[in-house]
Amino acid sequence: IYLSPMKRAQRTAAPLLAATGIAGVTLKGLHEVDFGSWTGHTWEEVHAKHGVSPFAWLDQLDGPGFPGGENAVQFRERVKVCLLEIVEKH
Repeated sequence: IYLSPMKRAQRTAAPLLAATGIAGVTLKGLHEVDFGSWTGHTWEEVHAKHGVSPFAWLDQLDGPGFPGGENAVQFRERVKVCLLEIVEKH
C-alpha cells in the first residue's frame, strides 16, 4: 500500500494497515499539490495576501500555479514519476 506523506492519508490508511499487517510505503511524490505560500492560510488570508480568489484555485493550478508551489504540469509530472516507480517495482 503506497501512501502520501500527508497526515490525513497516513491516518486514513492506519486502520487498514493494522488490520492487514501490510506495511505501508510512504512516497513523497504522492503528496497533494504544493500550494506554496498559500499553505496553512485561510481562504480570507489568501485573498488578502495574494489578491486572488482562492475559490478559483483550479484556475490558479491550471494557470501559473501557486507562488512558491507548483502548477498542474509540475504536479502531474511529479506524480507520474512516482507512479512509474511503483509500476517498475511490480
